[in-house]
Amino acid sequence: MKKAILIIEGIIAAIAVIAVVVVLLLPEPEKPSGKTEPGTEETTESLTEAPSREPVTEGPQESLTDAPTDPVTDPPTEPPTVPPTEPPTAPPTQPPTAPPTQPPTDPPATASPLDSVDYSRIVFVGDSRTKTMASGGSYEFRLVPDDSVSATWGGTLYDEKALQDVTAAVSKKRPVMVFWYGINDVQMHPDRDNVDIFIANYDKLLSMTKENPGCTVYVLSILTTTIYERDYYEGQNENIRRYNEALSQYCAAHGYVYVDISALLSGDDCFYPGDNIHFSEAWYRERFLPTVLKRTGFLK
Repeated sequence: MKKAILIIEGIIAAIAVIAVVVVLLLPEPEKPSGKTEPGTEETTESLTEAPSREPVTEGPQESLTDAPTDPVTDPPTEPPTVPPTEPPTAPPTQPPTAPPTQPPTDPPATASPLDSVDYSRIVFVGDSRTKTMASGGSYEFRLVPDDSVSATWGGTLYDEKALQDVTAAVSKKRPVMVFWYGINDVQMHPDRDNVDIFIANYDKLLSMTKENPGCTVYVLSILTTTIYERDYYEGQNENIRRYNEALSQYCAAHGYVYVDISALLSGDDCFYPGDNIHFSEAWYRERFLPTVLKRTGFLK
């Protein structure tokens, strides 16, 4: 019995020792880091023992005095002010400049009077000397619209093409018709010395103008040749004089207006360079057209 009691006491003592050891081995409860209970003071811990409140990072730890801290800003007590700005100003203007100038043009005083002519009321009929005023042939001066010229290069009074040109001109129903034939008849007609045949051929064409009643028909004289043309129209200047005289009498008898333009042939300089048969552009513009258009009433 006594032995059993000793055993029990030994077991109780062992249990007590084990309990003490367990209590010693248990971790000490952490103290709360929040607010302290009223009436208590927060225990000041040494800087070396206090756990860092910053997250632990690898690398050398900076001291608390050097550690960057978030800037603390007081809440704004007044609304933020916008720095004053100057009122918007208009974009800088360029200094006034003169309007772009057009290329210099001839003053109206020197403008050609031919520009004011209404060519829709006139038609020219003839050979190459007529045709070169417009376009076509070897020379194209374009001084007169194509629609106001009905002519053929090398045209003669006896050629079938002349009949076609006159027919086309009459169909335009222009109030003024100007005929200028003869120089090729003097050179090419088999009976070029026969004035009566020349007038008969001209009469055939002029009679066709009756299909355009009310028009005024003007017939221009044949221009004589210069020294440069005498080889081409050898000995024909006398025939030209005879033809013009007969043509003037014919027009007077049949109601056509004969126009003597012999004064326009002032010298060799009026011919086309290198040609000496046809006339230059300047001659048409400065002499021929002004003279004929004044005679027909289109220019003052």
